[in-house]
Amino acid sequence: MVDGENIKEIIQNCNNIARVPERKSTLSGLQSLMEWRSNNPGEIISYDDVRFVDSSKLFCVGFAPDFGIKIQGKPTAVHIWNTKAPDLERRFVLGALSLMLPLYGNGNNVPADVAVLSLRDGELFRLSGSPDMTAFGTAVAAFISQLLKDETKKAGIPAGKDIPHPLTPF
Repeated sequence: MVDGENIKEIIQNCNNIARVPERKSTLSGLQSLMEWRSNNPGEIISYDDVRFVDSSKLFCVGFAPDFGIKIQGKPTAVHIWNTKAPDLERRFVLGALSLMLPLYGNGNNVPADVAVLSLRDGELFRLSGSPDMTAFGTAVAAFISQLLKDETKKAGIPAGKDIPHPLTPF
């Protein structure tokens, strides 16, 4: 959408996907996305990816918006979710999103909101208009960090040793 590609050509290219379940899922997702777009018209905007890295640098979580769009006047970075499992849990999605929005800072071309669009059911999980989940997102990140620290210690890896992790560019 960001590059203005023709949807009909994209659908044609999907027929080249060899694995039938993957092809069906992709085509179903595209159909859902087209329906969502018909109900949510507007200029498509491009936003950069951001990455939350916990303070111990043992893990990171990325937010890769597939497109941006103004929703109720707010420029919103949207990530598309078209995976059958796991189900999206509202509190975890909003908790994770609460960690992402501040990473955009105050520069040019930054979204005012972040969201995840579930193509399975058309639900849009928007950070704005939802209860503040920052404390929950921070607590989950701290829990994961502590869990990784504990497991690192059990594995006999000395504290302070550089741990391999996926801090590669998107």
